[in-house]
Amino acid sequence: MTKDEFLKKLDKELSILNEKERKDIIDEYKDTIEEKVKHGQTEEEAVKDFGNLDELVSEILDAYKINPEYGQKESNIGKITEEGEKLIKKGASKLADMTRDFASNIKENDTERNLNLVFEIIIKIFCTFIILAILTIPFRIFKDLGFSFADTFFSPFSGLIKVIILLLFVALYLGAGLLIIIALFKQYFKKTTDDTKEDITEENNNTKVKESEKKDKTVKIIKKNGPTVGSVLLLIVKIWITLFILLPFFCIDLATIFGLFISIFYWIKGIDLFGLTLLLLGVSTLFIWFTMLIYNLTFSKGKTTIIPFFIGLIITAFGTMFFIDMITNIEYIDKAPNSFKTETETKSYTTDKDVYIDFRLGGEITKTIDETMPDNQFKIKLTYDKDNIKIDSYNDPNYNFSSTYCETLEDKHLCEKTYNYYSITYAYTGGYNSEKQRYKDFINNLKDNKIYDYTHLNDVSVEIIASSKTLNHIEIN
Repeated sequence: MTKDEFLKKLDKELSILNEKERKDIIDEYKDTIEEKVKHGQTEEEAVKDFGNLDELVSEILDAYKINPEYGQKESNIGKITEEGEKLIKKGASKLADMTRDFASNIKENDTERNLNLVFEIIIKIFCTFIILAILTIPFRIFKDLGFSFADTFFSPFSGLIKVIILLLFVALYLGAGLLIIIALFKQYFKKTTDDTKEDITEENNNTKVKESEKKDKTVKIIKKNGPTVGSVLLLIVKIWITLFILLPFFCIDLATIFGLFISIFYWIKGIDLFGLTLLLLGVSTLFIWFTMLIYNLTFSKGKTTIIPFFIGLIITAFGTMFFIDMITNIEYIDKAPNSFKTETETKSYTTDKDVYIDFRLGGEITKTIDETMPDNQFKIKLTYDKDNIKIDSYNDPNYNFSSTYCETLEDKHLCEKTYNYYSITYAYTGGYNSEKQRYKDFINNLKDNKIYDYTHLNDVSVEIIASSKTLNHIEIN
């Protein structure tokens, strides 16, 4: 649990106290957590030291002479319990009715045939899961290769390539899985139609059959109108296909269509996204076709023509070629854009102890020897964007690593000394205007076929300057 989550929950549990008392308690625990974090613990470790939250709240309320159980609404709990009992009884009654109908159905029909059908469908479902699991192995291998290729590009373009690769492999995997499911279960989807045709034929020929045979056939037809074991299992298969195939396909349909509209929007704004737009059009066509095919096969709603599949495949192939050509023509620059303005801030320190600098920033940290500087003196030079980044520093002149933290360290000698401890962290302070400017820069650079590494925008470069003797007494995490 993080500091903010802990403080919010504690504030909510102490709502019975007045605002001033509650604020004093929250501020006290907030300061305690921040102090622990400054001394090397994580927020989660600092929060964990307080123990169980419910017990902590009980102790605080007990100190204020307040019953911890005060304010709980017994009536609401009683209502919830009563509604729960009604729901359980209703569910039990439904299950009992279904069991009686199922048992009666088994007795009235051909028991051996129904049992064979039950085990046949169960085994096929089990085999389907095994085949689909094995099928993931080659797809995962090729997906990882595609992701490795995407990692050669800079952010955020690498993420976009990964999304497209993932969509393509999901489409191929679901398509292959769909063909396997159709091959294994298509006979059950035809069964209902064939039985209906057989009943109609028998009904039309009833006038030509003897009276006794007619009665027998009538009895058989009446039995088929009831819920057979086969129809129940067929319903289960349809529900399984709807939840695990149709629903994911539908979500992917929406995602690809949304991506298509986004690419068209930026294409209109002047970015060369013809290849990406064509690729997303082809992928969305394929996914929509697969969705309609599964739906029609599952619910017998009609035929699905193969033409849209081939059209989507052709569009996807051309879109992939144009997209690859587009990304290979973009210049990828491993630095922040030119609009990124930095300033330098230098601070001087004097110490008579070994120094430990806890550097938790995104940039580089370097050491520079300056023999003109007196011993035991050093400078820390920070270079960063002051408009969007705020530097926070903390100093403890007599710092020792905690025993718990020392157990995790490979370099145990750090725990044998007392340090002059400096912690340097930063917070991003840029608001809406800053993000808006970054967005404009990204769009303008992309129009010029340039992609900068925008992760460098939050970099803070640190340079430590001191004599060689002093630098030997400075440790950096």
